[in-house]
This record gives sequence, C-alpha cells and structure tokens, in this order.
Amino acid sequence: MSKSVSKGSPLLIQGQTGEVWRLLHGVMVIKREGLGDAGIVNLALPGDLLGVEASGGMPYTYTTYALTNAWAMPDRTDCTEAATTLLYDGLLQLQRQSETMVRLRTGSIKVRMAYLLKLLADSLGGKNLCFSDAELPTLKDFSSVLGTASQTVCRELDDFLPKQFGTSNASAQVWTNKLAHATYAVSAAV
Repeated sequence: MSKSVSKGSPLLIQGQTGEVWRLLHGVMVIKREGLGDAGIVNLALPGDLLGVEASGGMPYTYTTYALTNAWAMPDRTDCTEAATTLLYDGLLQLQRQSETMVRLRTGSIKVRMAYLLKLLADSLGGKNLCFSDAELPTLKDFSSVLGTASQTVCRELDDFLPKQFGTSNASAQVWTNKLAHATYAVSAAV
C-alpha cells in the first residue's frame, strides 16, 4: 500500500527501524540529522529505494523528507533472486545519486538551478516545465540542496520562472529555452 508524504514531511527517521521503501512520485531529500544543511547526502527520485539498510535489520541511517509532495510504497523482498535485484538497483542508484549531488553542488548557480528544476520537472513526468507553488520546494529547501543562500535562490528563480501574473506563452517559452540551454550546459560539462 502506498503512502503519501506531504512536502517537508519525513518518511524515514534516522535511528528508527522499519521497511525498505520505493519512491513512486516526487523528490525526497536524504539527510543525516544534526549536521544542518551540510547533512544533505542525496536526493531520491521516482524509482529509488529508501532505507535499504532495513533489509539487513539495521535502523535507518538517514532521515528522508519530501522536497515535493511524494508517494512511496514498501518494497518487500523475500526471495534470493529479488534480493540480488534489489542490491543491484541500490548500487546503480548510489552511482546516479552521487553524480546528481556533484552537479547540484558545483558549477555556476544558473547551471545548478537549471539542473534541479529539470530533476523536479522529470519527477512530475517531464512533460510540463511550468511549476505551481505547491510543486516547488521551499526557498530554504532550495538553498539547502544547492548549498547557497536563500537570496541567491530568489534571484535565480526570478530569472528562470515565468511571472505568475501576466505570463504569456512567449515568456513561458523564453523560460523553457533558458532552462533547456542551462540544462544542455550541465550535460555538456559532465
């Protein structure tokens, strides 16, 4: 049975025990408690596993909370073949998540912001690059993930996102082009 997790709410809490979860929709922050913004370890995207250590009977190593509204479901693996697949999925996920965090924490803020916005759009199905306020993380979460000040996030979001009032198709297209150009720069740089 899937579970809905509201933006800013935890799914797993560091030190508690539970099951392995698979993220179905949205983006989750994986964080080590007690380290502030420096404790952000990774982002989980749809299809990712959360709390894999629980499969070995260990307590959760990290707290996970929803960067956007999210849905997850327990991933109950019993047989050896399925456990091997779970381990393989986890290793591939770790590689992808490590690369994601490098991209979000290095380079120009414009390229990092474009990459994060692309991840958010992809988590929503990738077809619509226009976001509602409910779909965007808070400014505090944006700045924590990107490792920059909230004021910088405000300035960059203002440049990327079309204005809420009086938005024309032309200005939305300009925003889409800015995002596509910055995202291309991210892909070319790595």
